[in-house]
Amino acid sequence: VGVSKPHRNNTHANRFRVRIRCMVPPGRELVAVVGPKTDSDPLQPLPILVRDAFGILERKLKVLSEKQTGAEKQRVAVKRSATKKKSVAKRRVAAGL
Repeated sequence: VGVSKPHRNNTHANRFRVRIRCMVPPGRELVAVVGPKTDSDPLQPLPILVRDAFGILERKLKVLSEKQTGAEKQRVAVKRSATKKKSVAKRRVAAGL
């Protein structure tokens, strides 16, 4: 976890950038960076930036976990089978069965 203050200028006080790096086996690296994109962005307190960065990292971990366990593939297969059942039922109704 790293917190930095990119510019040391009184007109842009409290502009922090939070970066979190997380190493996940097998050799994967997840990074979440939160901070102002432009000088006109509203100021946000540091605790909110840290919370947002951990939220982004949590979502990335969930997606990676689903990919590694195959849960995403199972969900897609269930959706496809449900769609196939509906189309078969429609054909039966159209045929009068």
